[in-house]
Amino acid sequence: MNTKELTGQINYQSKERLILNEVLLNGDKGYLRKRVWVGRTKADEMEKPQEVELGQTANVIFLKIRRKLVERGGKGEIARASGEHNTVNDAITIYENREEVFNGPAKEARKRYEGLRTVQIIYALLSMPVSEPELVRVTVKGASLGSDSKAEGVFDFYQYLGSFGDDPICDFVTKLGVVQEHGMKDYYAMTFERGEKVPERLRPLVMEKLQLVHDYAMKYDAGKIETVKEVEARESGDVIAYPDDEPNPEDIPF
Repeated sequence: MNTKELTGQINYQSKERLILNEVLLNGDKGYLRKRVWVGRTKADEMEKPQEVELGQTANVIFLKIRRKLVERGGKGEIARASGEHNTVNDAITIYENREEVFNGPAKEARKRYEGLRTVQIIYALLSMPVSEPELVRVTVKGASLGSDSKAEGVFDFYQYLGSFGDDPICDFVTKLGVVQEHGMKDYYAMTFERGEKVPERLRPLVMEKLQLVHDYAMKYDAGKIETVKEVEARESGDVIAYPDDEPNPEDIPF
């Protein structure tokens, strides 16, 4: 234990956040976009983040796959949401109106709040035309995760991951695309195609960023475990003041 831990000051210091830009799909108009979170200031908090249109294709290198749970209201607003986690068995916190309403396994949260839906968060390197690949979060949800409407040979997210077998996803470029699907109304979904092997010149960068996001996720998840311990202690009558590393809802880029 270091000196800062002994003094207790570490419990009162702000927890480091990994602020990254976000790649996601415009499901109504059918194009990929990059939502810009990096470089925003306090003055920008009340404004929508800027977006950069990427077109209908983008090349990325998947590094680490995470998930979160989100429930939206009738007008598309966030009603409830969790922070990032890895599996349905992970301990999570559900926020509603910026208040904690649930602490426990993700699968139990789905039972309690049936409107929650899985959103997959992939840490990835986005290929940039004139600069080094950028570390981003790729957000995948809805029909992009799984759908019966896709044409034969077109992978949704879960099919794509299943196609790798023993091959690490970080060894290959992933080609993101867009496809139109037809249901009660027409909409667009994201598609996934395995591209060429990652060039040797990029391998050191891939491993460096993979280690970075893995270390961040480990620290983040350790904080969530502390939160669940605190709730369990409170319910049993034992009051223990654990630090809460779960992010403020304003820090979660939905």
